[in-house]
Amino acid sequence: MNRWLTAWGSAAWGSAAVLALVSMNGAAAETAGGVAAFPAATVQETTSSTLDGVFTSAQARRGRRVYNQNCASCHGQQLRGGEMAPGVAGRDFIVFWTEIPVGSLFERVRMTMPEDGPGRLSDQEYSDVVAYMLDRNDYPSGETELPVDKAALDRIMIVAAETAAGGVAAFPAAAGQETTSSTLDGVFTSAQARRGRRVYNQNCASCHGQQLRGGEMAPGVAGRDFIVFWTEIPVGSLFERVRMTMPEDGPGRLSDQEYSDVVAYMLDRNDYPSGETELPVDKAALDRIMIVAAE
Repeated sequence: MNRWLTAWGSAAWGSAAVLALVSMNGAAAETAGGVAAFPAATVQETTSSTLDGVFTSAQARRGRRVYNQNCASCHGQQLRGGEMAPGVAGRDFIVFWTEIPVGSLFERVRMTMPEDGPGRLSDQEYSDVVAYMLDRNDYPSGETELPVDKAALDRIMIVAAETAAGGVAAFPAAAGQETTSSTLDGVFTSAQARRGRRVYNQNCASCHGQQLRGGEMAPGVAGRDFIVFWTEIPVGSLFERVRMTMPEDGPGRLSDQEYSDVVAYMLDRNDYPSGETELPVDKAALDRIMIVAAE
């Protein structure tokens, strides 16, 4: 059980390994190497969080059995990862799944795992595995089982548990706000992308490659890797992940403007159109811009 996790492994974004993902709709960009599209994730407001007891202890125990049979050989009995795959508990989980709906986690697990047969488990088994992952990340159990319906799961937000990440700082909440534009609307300028290229070359290219296609140290941030893992995620989430985890030798040491410029460069290299207005540095404003598959 490692394809979608290993693609953004522990070397990918600092010491963490799991990327926040959401379902995607329509044909993926041609530059993504013909990757198959995921079902659409309707933008909807969340009504509860993983702190509200959204699974039962019995469901987590069932999920443990499914995990041990299908996932533990790669991700470890303790969910802490190994040579084959990163951890799905602790800092890895919290850093990259905080402020992402549970439905996104469920969908990625369901559509890509286990590695030897994605989708071969039942929806109930996938939901049970997600419940087990939440349990192992110190989220409280409750009276009601985690559902198998994606729309219902999308209304549950993953938030940072106080003890789950060993004291890792939580990402600022996205506030469940509706997006008002997309990356097809020319949300950055060519000049900003050029600035971002200089920042990227100085701080990112040694791991992610001059062509943004990755290497031994880190995955690509253009083409298939980007489209698969960032489509239908707000730009604010991408900005925040980059800002709080990169560069690896000093996360957060760049200015917000530099981080915004790097994101603009990433969008430019993924064939999104430039426009008349620069990508802002305000996370709330960035959260209103949805990353969609380039045409």
